[in-house]
Amino acid sequence: PARTLARRVLVCHGEACKEAGAAGIWRQLSDALSTSGRDLGSDSARMTKTSCLGPCRLAPVIQVYPEGTIYGLLGRAELELIIDRHIVHGQVATQFAFAERQGADREAQTTVAAAVDHGQKGHVS
Repeated sequence: PARTLARRVLVCHGEACKEAGAAGIWRQLSDALSTSGRDLGSDSARMTKTSCLGPCRLAPVIQVYPEGTIYGLLGRAELELIIDRHIVHGQVATQFAFAERQGADREAQTTVAAAVDHGQKGHVS
């Protein structure tokens, strides 16, 4: 089987994200990675709680590195797909991605076209 790529997942815990369900996002990520046998060691994924990541209108927000992809307006189903596709298999879930950092030294972020209208998704709690 293919080796899981190392990922770092920043989970925003700024005020807007806390109000929108950051704690539930954290629990779902933690549960999914640990119960599926994908521990949080250096060979798979590491989660970090952060202060505000900036795009408060997209709360709750996570950012996945090394790509720097920002995902927001997350519900359970969206997060599960992001976990499987991006965190585990290393493929950006473009239909839920709002931006990708194109390199550590590049200031601007490139908008990724969302394939679906995110509207007001049910937040994880």
